[in-house]
Amino acid sequence: MSEDRLDYDRLVADYDTGLIDTLRGFGPANDYLELWVPDEDATASLLNMIEAASAAGRDGFSVKIGQTTAKGLDRNALRKTLGQWADVDLSEDNGALNLDFTALGKRRQSRPGIKSKVNPGRPKVVRETIRRKETQTGPITAIGPLYSRAIERLSTRHEGPGAGIGVTEGGVTLSLDVDPRSHVISRAAYEGAAGPVQKGLLEAFCALIEGLPLIEAADHGAIRLEFILREDVDARPVPGVVTPQAADPAFAWVERLIRKALGAYREKSGFDKTKNEYDPAPAQAWLSLCEDERREKLLSAISGLGYGPGDVAVTAIEYDIRVVVRFSDSLAQGDKQRHMMTIERGLKTHVDPRLELYLEELKDENILRRLGEGGEKP
Repeated sequence: MSEDRLDYDRLVADYDTGLIDTLRGFGPANDYLELWVPDEDATASLLNMIEAASAAGRDGFSVKIGQTTAKGLDRNALRKTLGQWADVDLSEDNGALNLDFTALGKRRQSRPGIKSKVNPGRPKVVRETIRRKETQTGPITAIGPLYSRAIERLSTRHEGPGAGIGVTEGGVTLSLDVDPRSHVISRAAYEGAAGPVQKGLLEAFCALIEGLPLIEAADHGAIRLEFILREDVDARPVPGVVTPQAADPAFAWVERLIRKALGAYREKSGFDKTKNEYDPAPAQAWLSLCEDERREKLLSAISGLGYGPGDVAVTAIEYDIRVVVRFSDSLAQGDKQRHMMTIERGLKTHVDPRLELYLEELKDENILRRLGEGGEKP
């Protein structure tokens, strides 16, 4: 097991700096890391890793803890705590620690004082995603339950032959008509899709990328597709930052397809731009509204999401796209992040996709404290 030993400190550093592709790029043997969320407490962090591996059906794994982290760990306490969840073989390595875990979950105990970072509702979904990553060798025929309902409702108006750039991935051909002056996709079509899942993916993707610069479609098309197909905004497919590779094999396949199309377009047209400067403006229908009309439209959309008249106040609209809101006391005491995500998605869907939601910054009511911070005069 030691030849596949994970570098704990590197994993934490990669997670903290957002290098999710690195964190989630160890191959099928370590895909359980998609369930893992590190903790400031190394012991709790290792327990999270054991839980993640166990939830994904793994029997064991090995990890190395560097000298700096290992210096602050009580070996006996570590062995005792982790030993409640797995068989632990701990060995010293020039100040570092090598840990080999086996029999995961067979000795599962409670975690007094340590909160689990593995979402109890997520392992089943992620196990299914991991299983499909390990067995995916042919056409995309399945997709995770977070997306299946949206896929089933899509039509097939983009299916058929196309002109312009054509590329093939897994037996499916994506054709793009691209304006040679603006490099914007005017039409997208596909052929050879095998079954409703692949057809649904490509239908949604073709509709999404029409009107976008090809470089934007290649950079962000797959992750945009994941977001619009995810019906439950609260149900994230993986902890941390969602990438096409981490979310589902289907989106990684779509990303490969569109990036292959960009490569073919570069070769054919000589297009060599690599910097993506795409920053779309809101639609004219939104820009033409006065301030009061915009507020009315926003509040109507928020009401349509099930919020009451006093739940959400729009306190400012900045730069045409930033919507600043304030929650009522009762709403603010709940899950503010969930409310923000729900409302922003609703505004993007029903008002304008360019809108961004911000929560009003709360002002400290203590005048003396504000004076002490040097930010205000009496």
